Amino acid sequence: MGRLPPLARRLGRLSYIESCMADGFEQRLKSKSRFCSVPKRILIADDHESVLRRIHAMLQGDPVWEICGDAVDGREAVEKAAKLEPDLVILDFAMPRLNGLQAASEIRKLLPGVPIVMFTLYGSQIKAESQKQGIFRVVDKTKSQTLVPALKELLGMGLPEGTAAPIHREH
Repeated sequence: MGRLPPLARRLGRLSYIESCMADGFEQRLKSKSRFCSVPKRILIADDHESVLRRIHAMLQGDPVWEICGDAVDGREAVEKAAKLEPDLVILDFAMPRLNGLQAASEIRKLLPGVPIVMFTLYGSQIKAESQKQGIFRVVDKTKSQTLVPALKELLGMGLPEGTAAPIHREH
């Protein structure tokens, strides 16, 4: 009997052909697992149902992330961020109870390393303050097609391994 593949040596019960097939499968599985990881969890906060639906539609179907929760005001966004511990938060600026900047400040205290994206119509008016609150990116709602690429960049997707995602602000 020739040299046995690693899986056959470990199991000892498979025929040579079965073990070769199993080892081939094991190698394919390992190579696929390098590209597949646990989906990134995203929390979305906006007080308009239509905007929440639009963001859901933009993000839906991409296996690299999942929407872990929605909030309809700033206070709820902070509470859900604390409970759900998302990998990224999308906030509107003009929300009841706490505006997006206030919510971002609170979330930053709870989850200091989590990127926060402000998705708003008021980008140019809140630029300076958003930087002070540690918001990683401001995306204008009128340029919603830039939201998905911004999220992927902030989550480090599509960048060479070991490279940090640069922080840009769009207005």
